[in-house]
Amino acid sequence: MDLQATVSASCRELETTAAMMGVELKVHPASVPALEQVVLALREMQVDDSAIAGATFMLGAYLGEILRSVRGGNWCGGTDGDLLLKIGATTYAPVAKVPKFAANPAGGDGLGFYASAVLAGEV
Repeated sequence: MDLQATVSASCRELETTAAMMGVELKVHPASVPALEQVVLALREMQVDDSAIAGATFMLGAYLGEILRSVRGGNWCGGTDGDLLLKIGATTYAPVAKVPKFAANPAGGDGLGFYASAVLAGEV
């Protein structure tokens, strides 16, 4: 399975899971606050580390697909195995952004801020 197929499958699975939580996700910038809502719900549920890792991967891939839907780009693997989004000459790490947000959601650098900056081409 190629990277795009893996990301697409992950996004479909996240949409189904989020719907069971009462959260509707669409691959659109308006869904970024809902992604944050899902992250915060996972923190409150105090799930184990492996579940958090899987969930943050899916949430990060979804965030990347939102960015890709507006700005284009392609998924690629980083040298350390990270999943990266390449838009033009710039490489972004939305999958790595989600666990950082999950660890410190009050830190002021939320997913919405990140998405706005990437969509504006400021990052």
